Amino acid sequence: MIAVETIPPSPFFPFSKPLPTPVEGQHTQNDLDRHLRYYREIELTHIRRHALAVRENARSIEDAMADVDSYLAQLKALAVEVNSLG
Repeated sequence: MIAVETIPPSPFFPFSKPLPTPVEGQHTQNDLDRHLRYYREIELTHIRRHALAVRENARSIEDAMADVDSYLAQLKALAVEVNSLG
C-alpha cells in the first residue's frame, strides 16, 4: 500500500480521457486508421488496469517506478507519429 500513500492523485490518472475522434471533413479514416485506433484503445485499457493495480498494491517505490517507466514507454510507442512530428 506504499504507492497509494506516495503517489498523489493526478488529473490524468487513471487515463480517463478518451482518444480524440476524427473530425468530419478533415480526416477520412481508412482500415489502417480504424485498426490502429482499436489497438490504442485496447493498450490504454491494459495500461489503465495495470496502473491502478500498481497504485493499490505496490510494495516499494522502486517497484512502482519500474512499472511507471514501462507505462511511459508504452504510451510513447502508442503516440509514435506525434513524437516524430515534434
